[in-house]
Amino acid sequence: RDTRHVRITDAGRELLPIAQRILRDFDDALGGFGEFMAGRSGCISVVTLPSTGIALLPQAMVAFSRTHPQVSFTLTEAPADALLALVEEGRVDLGISVRPTPRQLLQYHHLLDDPCVLVCRRDDTLATRASVPWSIFSTRPCIVSSAHSSIRHVTDGVFLRQRDPVRPVLEYPSVGSCGALIEAGLGITALPVLALSLLNMTTLAAVPLQRPVVSRQISIVTRIGRSLSPAGKAFMESLKHPDSCPNA
Repeated sequence: RDTRHVRITDAGRELLPIAQRILRDFDDALGGFGEFMAGRSGCISVVTLPSTGIALLPQAMVAFSRTHPQVSFTLTEAPADALLALVEEGRVDLGISVRPTPRQLLQYHHLLDDPCVLVCRRDDTLATRASVPWSIFSTRPCIVSSAHSSIRHVTDGVFLRQRDPVRPVLEYPSVGSCGALIEAGLGITALPVLALSLLNMTTLAAVPLQRPVVSRQISIVTRIGRSLSPAGKAFMESLKHPDSCPNA
């Protein structure tokens, strides 16, 4: 450097590309952090019931991705008990499930009521009726879901209030196998409407159940004390208010 000019030294000339790369990396990192804090990037881990994983989540994820293309998802499917345990242990961000018990460290946000219907063969006389009472399960062979299923908690609650006892002939391990068992003529069952998405209804029929009208409550479940990422919060809001999501 003299009184009129400033010139980079030989050592500075060698360090210049390194300094420029560091500044570019810093700018990129700062920009990425800004995108993350704005909820426009990140990864959201979701665990879902099999039925909501087919009937509810795909459309919600596609609609969210249109406005948040840099956000990615990991998706796990599990029955209710295992699902709620994953959320409570902090292994996923949020779950789509039934309402947890008060003893669990979980917070729920109600999404929708999933009404129960009777499922029978299409050639069954019950298929022609506008509705059927729950007492029908005391008079016909019926099958029920396994004990850890969210469906079983709903049906047992109704069966216990029936005047005549309900004696299921079998517990089915999955909704898919339930459809095959009904088609084979083993019996009838009660399912929430969203679970019908897991069945091939070609030879089956669904009839509304009344006296009483019963629904499975579907909720967003998060762990108490765990803060969601900005993207996670935005996705949860899009689930709660799907009509407010642009292009949804």
